[in-house]
Amino acid sequence: MNMTPPPAPPQVAAGTPAAPAPVAGLAYHRLSHADPKSRWFSPLLEGLLGVAVFIGLNLIISVALAVTIMGSGLSLQDVATNRSVIMEHPALFALTFLSLIAIVPSLFLARLVVGPKPWGLIHSVAGRLRRSLLLPYLGLSFAVYGIYYAVMLALSGESLPEYRYFQPPQVEFWVYVAMMLLLVPVQCYAEELAYRGFMMQMLGRWLRTPWLPIVLPAVLFMLSHAYDPWGQSTILAMGIYAGFLCWYTGGLEASISLHVANNVILMLLSMVAGLDPFASEGVTPLDALQGIALEGVYVVLACLIFNARVRRGEVSRETQPLKVDN
Repeated sequence: MNMTPPPAPPQVAAGTPAAPAPVAGLAYHRLSHADPKSRWFSPLLEGLLGVAVFIGLNLIISVALAVTIMGSGLSLQDVATNRSVIMEHPALFALTFLSLIAIVPSLFLARLVVGPKPWGLIHSVAGRLRRSLLLPYLGLSFAVYGIYYAVMLALSGESLPEYRYFQPPQVEFWVYVAMMLLLVPVQCYAEELAYRGFMMQMLGRWLRTPWLPIVLPAVLFMLSHAYDPWGQSTILAMGIYAGFLCWYTGGLEASISLHVANNVILMLLSMVAGLDPFASEGVTPLDALQGIALEGVYVVLACLIFNARVRRGEVSRETQPLKVDN
């Protein structure tokens, strides 16, 4: 008979921390809890550092803007009172959008220093931006907006006026088109990182319910846009829709797509029609209701697509067992 005793279990040295248990079952707004090093005050530190970096970057961009404005023969007052003049100067256009895109490196640096980590947690419950959802949602959002504006144009019996330079192939026209297609989507991504990513997860650090993390950032999102009351109502609705989609789908993909399609199509239409894309007045009650309903159609379709993916086991609205890399 073998009387050899079984081997003793391995000894863990005193003071050695146990490996973090896999984190599962977290909704999008609660993802800061996926990082075991995150504390209740971490979102405050993250926000302070992010704002400081953002201000620093915008000081640099502001100097470049001032130099460009003076070099173009304009005054700071001209730009402050009539933002549409940036459509006359490609450099001003680019710098204006870069001032918002600065949100991305600001938040990245803040999360790199403070957490929660990894960076991908700000994108989705999968710890990354899910391209398998982002691409279909982009196609859906552009289809919804494109069909809507095509139908409205057909019903009106009108045609788009010629581009104000009267020569669409003109170099300046295509420079603006290229900048819009490159910069506007990144600007939308940056705003979604701030208003949905950071703010929802900051509030979700302290609150289990998703409704305040959905509604409060939407109100702040509305207040950051200087439109008339009916225009503000559409911005509030978009913010609420976007926050709901982040919670329901477990990530930013659907909200980014909604934001990108709205801004890109409106910018391109405004330019082609010779209108002011930065106009803050002129939204009628009917315009607002149509816009809110259009966004609602997108939300319903986006949820149907997501539900179909969930049934096939391709995606989840909550975290699966996830090991956080520090």
